[in-house]
Amino acid sequence: MASTLTPTQILRFRRTIGDHDPDDAGDYDLTDTEIQDAWNEAGGVEPLTFVLLLRQRYGISINLVDATTELAATARTQKTTQIKTLLDFWTKLAGAGATAEATVGELSLGIDEEESEITNP
Repeated sequence: MASTLTPTQILRFRRTIGDHDPDDAGDYDLTDTEIQDAWNEAGGVEPLTFVLLLRQRYGISINLVDATTELAATARTQKTTQIKTLLDFWTKLAGAGATAEATVGELSLGIDEEESEITNP
């Protein structure tokens, strides 16, 4: 388990992932516990923590589509787009979800001799 986050660290995570509360009413997308859980899951690695938190915010954003007014729907779409942009940025930075091509090389240890070339003392 990674270390317990301080309130200052939790606030920094919130600011970095855009989970802010302009009215200071405590209306965040993620709870402090969810932020701590992501930190623990990421093994205390900040970029990976950002990815995990942004994935959660992205899912929340997509599922909270407000179609009652055009203005609300537009605001929700903008929020979702902003979260997705942050998620893509941190995913690349963290190397999460990356695909890599494996390459095969040759390692010579000098032991590929034929039996007939080996002399016994």
